[in-house]
Amino acid sequence: MKLQNQKCWMRWIAAAAISGVFLLIQSGQAEQAKQQPNTYDLRPRRQVGQTDRVSLKLEVEGLLVVSEDPKHAKPKMKVTGQNLYDERLLAVDPKTGWPTRSVRYYQNAEATIQIEQETVRPQLRPERRWIIAETQENQIHLFSPKGPLTREELDVVDLLGNSLLLDRLLPAEPVGPTSSWKPSEQSLAMLLGLEKISRSDVQCKWHSATERSILVEMAGTVQGQTGGGQSAMVLKGKYRVDRTTGRINWFGLALAERRTPGLVLRGVDVVVKLTVEITPSAQPPELSEQTLQDLSLESNAEQLLLMYQPPGKGWQILHPRSWHVQREENQTAVLSLFDQQQWVAQGTISLLPPLPKDQQISLEQFQQEIQQALGKNFGQFLQAGQYPTPEDLRMYRVVVEGKVIGQVQNKPLEVPMRWHYYRVADAQGRQAVFAFSLEPEQQERLGQADRAIVESFRFLEPADTPLQPTPAPSASESAKPAAPKPPQ
Repeated sequence: MKLQNQKCWMRWIAAAAISGVFLLIQSGQAEQAKQQPNTYDLRPRRQVGQTDRVSLKLEVEGLLVVSEDPKHAKPKMKVTGQNLYDERLLAVDPKTGWPTRSVRYYQNAEATIQIEQETVRPQLRPERRWIIAETQENQIHLFSPKGPLTREELDVVDLLGNSLLLDRLLPAEPVGPTSSWKPSEQSLAMLLGLEKISRSDVQCKWHSATERSILVEMAGTVQGQTGGGQSAMVLKGKYRVDRTTGRINWFGLALAERRTPGLVLRGVDVVVKLTVEITPSAQPPELSEQTLQDLSLESNAEQLLLMYQPPGKGWQILHPRSWHVQREENQTAVLSLFDQQQWVAQGTISLLPPLPKDQQISLEQFQQEIQQALGKNFGQFLQAGQYPTPEDLRMYRVVVEGKVIGQVQNKPLEVPMRWHYYRVADAQGRQAVFAFSLEPEQQERLGQADRAIVESFRFLEPADTPLQPTPAPSASESAKPAAPKPPQ
């Protein structure tokens, strides 16, 4: 019995010793893992106030897809874009470390767009070189605190690979030479200029490391939506993380995209090459506290408005970004409102010949003209009145209910419609007519958006400089972009 007890104690002591050794080994391994030289924490370490010089170059080449009909011609297209700006960080998300707002001063922002033999070169006006980049609810907004941008100016600065978003490609956990990780679909959508991603298998993978930097590869396919069309992308890229600053200082991307025509954007079949280089820089005078103190650095609905000024027409309006210019014909411009991938309303703006001095058109005359123009589509007047405008213009507003005859499966179909008409005129006799058409069930979604556009309307004086893209000489054909390579 004594011998048995002694053996039990011996086994207990041996087990305890082994267990202790095992715990020591585990503790040592855990400590070693913490200090593992081949594991790196690449989570963002950005700080408010940091300033960088950013250089972005974009090349796009391929075909413009106007129609899904395979017999329809597909014009050749080529786009090059260049941005050079200083960027000062204004806000960082405390949970993720991702930058959420910055202010930029653009040294250069221009593009060359060539479709067949026609070439234009839109660029950012000098007075709009201050641009705020801001992320909100998985969207990124760019606007100028100096005043409204045009759609062309927005397109010149709102390019793929936005520098405010690059840190979203970094892993949320420490990684090593065998690690891989997936960027979120929301981050990829913003980075690639998509409204929504339905499927993505894009992965980032450790490629190599030096004493100064870590190089990461990314590759995969993306399916998503933008401008009402369906987009399919195959992409391959690399980015380099500076181990001292803890941020991406170079990003290269090559992708092939096929996008079907949508309600807003035409389709494309293109190859894209993008490079972004980022270097720390001293704060320029344009981004100093003194320069920025009088600027509004956070977005609001008014600052996100776009300005539309058709060349040679003598007028301009402000409109939300959900309105898109569809075409321009003589003295008429046609815009459409799209909301959540759906058509809501169409607006037509027509400049009329000036009235003789001291002559006015009455509200009753305007109503008669509307009824005559609609003909058998006219149903009844719902509203009619005269209203003041911020520009001291005389404005009539008339709402009409009626119908149009459409075609469904080659059979006529009566569709209820509503029209909002406006007529504005100034003391000099200059006048313009607005006509907004929509189906009655879209009335709530339209709200007061039509009236806001009319109230922003103003006639231009002869001294006002018209805004228009700058024609560029025809560019020679060049080879398709190759896969990106980091600078040495």
